[in-house]
Amino acid sequence: MQLPKTNNPYWFKDNAKASRANKFIGVGAPGSSTAVYAAGLPKEVVNCGQYTPTDIVFVSVNGARKNRRLFDQLEVGLAIEAGAAIVTDSWADRYREFNIGERELAKFLEEADYEELGGFWTPKP
Repeated sequence: MQLPKTNNPYWFKDNAKASRANKFIGVGAPGSSTAVYAAGLPKEVVNCGQYTPTDIVFVSVNGARKNRRLFDQLEVGLAIEAGAAIVTDSWADRYREFNIGERELAKFLEEADYEELGGFWTPKP
């Protein structure tokens, strides 16, 4: 999928993640890139509540910003229950100071028994 263009300097990184995915999970503070992506993608792929083991889901979360929104644990949980792959920031981007939401998401995925390879998470065998 192709993300709507934003002025965010990390849009290219986000768009590369989205290009691997067929579904999107994201709830962002007004004006955030996450909110812009959610509003600009086709409604049937955004926070859709239905996932399969063949889905690849790009999850976008707010970082340390004013009015930040936490990621939707219920929606991510539905993707996990289905065994979908999850695309997030890589380790290097996740540990930039701003990316608190990405670290919270990674912890959630680890606790759900997912494993990561470069920002691509799958259920452990």
